[in-house]
Amino acid sequence: LPSRQSVRESLRALGDDIRADAIKLGMLGSADVVREVAAALAASGCGAIVCDPVMLSSTGTQLIDADGVSLIRDEIFPRCRLLTPNIPEAEALLGRRILSTTEAEAAALELQRLTRCAAVLLKGGHGPSEELVQDVL
Repeated sequence: LPSRQSVRESLRALGDDIRADAIKLGMLGSADVVREVAAALAASGCGAIVCDPVMLSSTGTQLIDADGVSLIRDEIFPRCRLLTPNIPEAEALLGRRILSTTEAEAAALELQRLTRCAAVLLKGGHGPSEELVQDVL
């Protein structure tokens, strides 16, 4: 993972070079990186932020520690216009299983309420059943 200083310098160089009309976030990897990204987002003034909270590998391995997840919830999600978790990530964020399309729809609404994002696109295809192949917005 990149160091906090490396992330800070990269984000500063980007901010000095271009003004972003939209920003998409993916795997942040550590609490230190989340802190730097959150500070850069606050300074950017960009209102069109999309976050794909890459938290788990396809085999279920954690890709960010609990402190990082907590910071993403508190510092990144509230700034986002769109949150795009897959089923396992939504389950991790909500602390419960999602086993059907009806539960996915309810989970997307609950994530929208909890995260204060304008919209949630819950990506199917990673769920426990054939029924959960579709996406839910």
